[in-house]
Amino acid sequence: MTSDAPTVESRLDDIEEALGILMEPNTMTENPSAWTALHKDPDQRSKYLDYVAGRWAWIVETYVVSRATGSQGAGAHTYQAVAEARCWMHHPAVVEEVCALVAAWTEAYHRNSKPTSDPINWHDRWLPNCIARIADYGIAECVTDQTCHRTGEKYPEPADDTRVPA
Repeated sequence: MTSDAPTVESRLDDIEEALGILMEPNTMTENPSAWTALHKDPDQRSKYLDYVAGRWAWIVETYVVSRATGSQGAGAHTYQAVAEARCWMHHPAVVEEVCALVAAWTEAYHRNSKPTSDPINWHDRWLPNCIARIADYGIAECVTDQTCHRTGEKYPEPADDTRVPA
């Protein structure tokens, strides 16, 4: 009687191979992730950051503003600072956080058509932690002073847009 179950030797071989892969030195590839602006040429960087900025504007409008204005909880001031930050693109650490958050959102919602827990993980884990880190990178001070601490530029006056949304 033959069994289809793997032998102990074959399982040990599989484990040894997996450990070998894990123990290989981690080196940068020639093709870095598409989700960072760091390794792009100026034209690619500009197009990529335009995409990220559009996605970020949607994230801020959809999640950050409502939490900043609709909550009195402990994190409301953090969300408010991030919502009002007009100079995020001048803070390299913030740009990388935003790129990572957009990458995680894209992975959660566009990876495949099968249901996963990725979207709820994005809401529970990635979004709030990313917002907290962004605020910790000094952007809250820029909002408080209404001046970008990296460039010295004053924030523009808020638009007094009283039009009724279409």
